[in-house]
Amino acid sequence: MNIKNKILLSLSRNILARNKIFKNNHDGEDCYIFGNGVSLKSMDLKKFNDRISIGCGLICLHNDIDQINLRYCLELHPFFYYPFWLNPYKGIWEKNVLGNLSKRMIKTHNNLIFFCNISNCFVLKGVNIYYLHHFGFKFPAFEQCELHGRFSFSSTTIQAMIGMAIYMGFKNAILVGCDYTHSPMRSFHFYEKGEGIITPGRNDYNRDFFETIADTIDITTLTISGHGSDVLKHVKYQDYFGEHLNYRENTEIIAKKYLDELSATGLYVIY
Repeated sequence: MNIKNKILLSLSRNILARNKIFKNNHDGEDCYIFGNGVSLKSMDLKKFNDRISIGCGLICLHNDIDQINLRYCLELHPFFYYPFWLNPYKGIWEKNVLGNLSKRMIKTHNNLIFFCNISNCFVLKGVNIYYLHHFGFKFPAFEQCELHGRFSFSSTTIQAMIGMAIYMGFKNAILVGCDYTHSPMRSFHFYEKGEGIITPGRNDYNRDFFETIADTIDITTLTISGHGSDVLKHVKYQDYFGEHLNYRENTEIIAKKYLDELSATGLYVIY
């Protein structure tokens, strides 16, 4: 750890100490881990209310999100909630529409526990807000899987959610809407228009990571018709719940006012 990260970690100790309440607080339990993949468009979220869920990104935009037992939510990006940001598509500094939208979702769902990068601690506060950071340890290591210290499971959002589940003691997790783990891999999000794009030859997503954690937490990914997984155990939604898929477009599962705001960012294909 370099001197900068040592200083940051030292300064953050008291803030991160709050996270100790989550250590093994779900020891031996099962959970769902929700990504934002386009496969969610074909699934009935109300089916996922039989166990605690961990979510990420813009999952709270889904009209049916209150029908599941979503307990924890994660936004990994640093400086995500500041009033202005450098739009990566436009290449200009502008009002942070996406961060402001996400911040409103947090206020609306104030019964949830939200985790975000510690860089946001100056602009995002609340009794349900908790912070985390890797402090230079960006590659998963169990000795640095500490929500209250060095959280090394920070390279990708899916790794971070699984790291949270491990820290909290969950022993079995089903990935839902984590389409990068599917074979063939499908891109795009549930809040974007269309059924996504197949990415040929990209069927080894995070293989080394999943092999590393295999003895610590049992992971299964939930797929849809025409998809399996080359990196994880998998089960099709139809087989798991015994019902057919029902595809709905983003305009059917997300309020128009939110889609309009997402469209204004220029980041996503909304209409």
